[in-house]
Amino acid sequence: MEVLVNGEPARALVDTGSSAAVRVSERMAQRLRLDLKVDPASSVTGLDGRRLALQRGRLETLTVGDLALRQVEVEVAARRIEDISAQVGTVFDVVLGWGFLSRYHFALDYPKRQLRFSADPLPPSAQGLAIPFSTMNRVPVVNASIAGQSVRLLVDTGAPMCNIDAAFANAAIGQIVSRELALDGKPQPVAWRVKDLAVTRNALGTVATLGNNLLRRHTLQVDILRQTITLE
Repeated sequence: MEVLVNGEPARALVDTGSSAAVRVSERMAQRLRLDLKVDPASSVTGLDGRRLALQRGRLETLTVGDLALRQVEVEVAARRIEDISAQVGTVFDVVLGWGFLSRYHFALDYPKRQLRFSADPLPPSAQGLAIPFSTMNRVPVVNASIAGQSVRLLVDTGAPMCNIDAAFANAAIGQIVSRELALDGKPQPVAWRVKDLAVTRNALGTVATLGNNLLRRHTLQVDILRQTITLE
């Protein structure tokens, strides 16, 4: 989605699977001449497994839809955003993570490509799938079942498609497999990419990730007070 960073148009990835609040790319930080300082206590893992130093700074302004903010803290992690952007084939310079999104009630309308924020809970949909979530290591996790087995899943709007752990799926990494998913007791067939999800499995107890091949069919509505995600 389109945002304004210090008045400059930029494309942002809405990423519930990221625990960060707001991150900007290294190229944008350089272009805006942000005053950054290395945080010696923090780092992130790059796509190649290397640890990347984390720098912190502030944006003068950030506008997301009708939400206009000033003096916004941001993170910059070397070329991590550039690398992810190249991997998914979409150019973006900003990541809005769960650390930012979870400050508000919000709705991510995939069909209309809109993100709406509210200080109060948004009206629930009677037709939607209402799924309770918990916050684990600063990201949203839900209970569900895959092929009849009870599991925990990471809700990740930054993932191009649903991912499933190779050991759980009993399938080779890189394969696309079909497994029935039941959310709120309602089963549906879902295509999953098989990956090694050991990192999230150990950190969150999850065996799979809900990604955009499923989520983009819906409006994703989050009620922070009731800790409920509704898929309309």
